[in-house]
Amino acid sequence: PPASEPSAQPPGAVMRWLGGGFRESLPFVVEEYYSAFVLPHIFVMLWSYCFTTASLVMVLAGAVGAWYWRETGDELRGLPVARSFIRFMCFHLGTAAFASFVVALLWLVRLTFEYVAKKLRVVQAVPAAAAMICAISCCLQCIERAVRYISRNAVIVAAIHGQGYCWSAGRAMSLLMGNALSLGAVMATAYLLLFFGRLFVTAAATTIVWAILSYNPTDSPEVLALHAEERVPVATLTCTALLAWLVARVIINIHWIVIETVLICFFDDADSDEPMQVTRNIEGRMLQQKILANPLPETRKEAEARRRHRRQQFAVERNGHEMGEA
Repeated sequence: PPASEPSAQPPGAVMRWLGGGFRESLPFVVEEYYSAFVLPHIFVMLWSYCFTTASLVMVLAGAVGAWYWRETGDELRGLPVARSFIRFMCFHLGTAAFASFVVALLWLVRLTFEYVAKKLRVVQAVPAAAAMICAISCCLQCIERAVRYISRNAVIVAAIHGQGYCWSAGRAMSLLMGNALSLGAVMATAYLLLFFGRLFVTAAATTIVWAILSYNPTDSPEVLALHAEERVPVATLTCTALLAWLVARVIINIHWIVIETVLICFFDDADSDEPMQVTRNIEGRMLQQKILANPLPETRKEAEARRRHRRQQFAVERNGHEMGEA
């Protein structure tokens, strides 16, 4: 006789299975392992956040690098951000994943240590133990911030040169350590300017919302006087200020990435034998503002031109001296 076809399950059984009913057929109790699932979920969340940030930095750095390293007089090719995104998807996904993995792992270690330290209230009652816990927490936070900064600059160098994470991290550290004074001066100035930019955007948005809510040109003088006596909408203006601050921070952080990328390109090109014209232009601005202590080394062409000019001056002086003796 023909084999009987399996009967379809009732809709209730399917819904129970999709709603978590499969746990009844497992050889263990799922609820007993909830505590073990917390750390993997937190790590994946941190890793996803760090990977998204590293991807954004790499895409923007690739577009800025394409603008900086183009030949003098050449126009920038169309859609630089799209081209940078394609290069990132094809060649740099592993670099961004590894850089974000390192940062997320250190972040998770610091959060786990702080959580355990808060649970050990008996140990914190001892002054020496509390001081040791505070010192370890401070060291972990310093290490995390240092690795985060190195990884950020490493992905910028990787987006420019197309190299791996380790080589890019070493190159970034050599460039930053060799130009520490100029880097500090530029970053401090840029941070102040961008901070005041966020303040200006927040104040302007809040003022515009307040003006819209409190003034209407079609109202009569009596209505305007009535509005003047009403209370200021503090809650609405506070929400507007917070939203404007967040939006301004997101947009201005893009400018911060551009500044970091231009600085990395400048330091990298200045370390070469023949810096580009854009590097010379930035050098002149930095020397004028006394941000760069010493000028960049001469290129080969400039050194040859300077030696040729000195030989010509020496020949003219020697001919004049011989004519004088004659």
